[in-house]
Amino acid sequence: MYPIKFSDQEFIAWCESHKKLLHHTMECKLDLAKLPLGLSEAISYAVFSPGKRLRPLLCFATGHSLQIEPEKTVEIATALEYMHAYSLVHDDLPGMDNDTYRRSLPTTHIAYDHATAILVGDALQALAYETILSSAHLSDVEKMACLNTLNRASGAGGMVSGQYLDWQKQQNFPLAQNDIANIHRLKTGLCLQAALTMPLHLKDIPLDSHYLSLVGELLGIAYQYLDDIDDQELHGTLDNLDCPASCSPPKYFATALEKAQWLHSQAIKNLQQHGLDCSTIIVRMVNLTLAASSTSQTRAVL
Repeated sequence: MYPIKFSDQEFIAWCESHKKLLHHTMECKLDLAKLPLGLSEAISYAVFSPGKRLRPLLCFATGHSLQIEPEKTVEIATALEYMHAYSLVHDDLPGMDNDTYRRSLPTTHIAYDHATAILVGDALQALAYETILSSAHLSDVEKMACLNTLNRASGAGGMVSGQYLDWQKQQNFPLAQNDIANIHRLKTGLCLQAALTMPLHLKDIPLDSHYLSLVGELLGIAYQYLDDIDDQELHGTLDNLDCPASCSPPKYFATALEKAQWLHSQAIKNLQQHGLDCSTIIVRMVNLTLAASSTSQTRAVL
């Protein structure tokens, strides 16, 4: 019951069915009735606001390719989405990016308040770990392996360092062109890599030597370059690009698109070398992920 190739309609249906399973599991794991009303409302607001759910879908795609039941991968996917939601809530705070809108809605600290948003992020980070630890479908060995991968991607050596370096950039610390790619790798690349590779633990497949590890990292860096371009088009200015002082914004715009195209092509090339063509679920998810981060302007050239 695990088709290798999907038509466009089958892929859309697959995404929708797995999103429904994800949302049901997120609702069950949150258990909001046990929390103070204001906190439960704010957590629900942060988690269930409209989102693409790309990280969980990448996780499901690898699980599908390995013929792992969705009921087993869904808890890993849920943990990934909780961790992602936490990162967005904290990233939007006045001390970080100071954003007032996220997904066309007021950010959590605007909809509620600063203190509540901090606590929402704290709660979601803990819930990500708790979801894996409390799983009845994962062995203790699988739980520890998944937690280790999630922590390396989202913790001090991963996303947190990326956020810190991004904050330094905003404070006008001098950055070289290579520093931008490293920020993208840490801030976004490792978490997308984790989403694509965590199901490998359920088959006891080493991550370091697996081609999906490289594909995930390439995907994450490309995603962030395209997100830069998307921000530029959305805000109508080039000033907000992750652009080093040594590189003018228009030049960076062109370079970012070229890098995203090259990274995308390398990711697809790696998948094709392992017998995966454009109709297979992982290739479709890689293409969907980059299309979802692109504007109509850049989507046409990917």
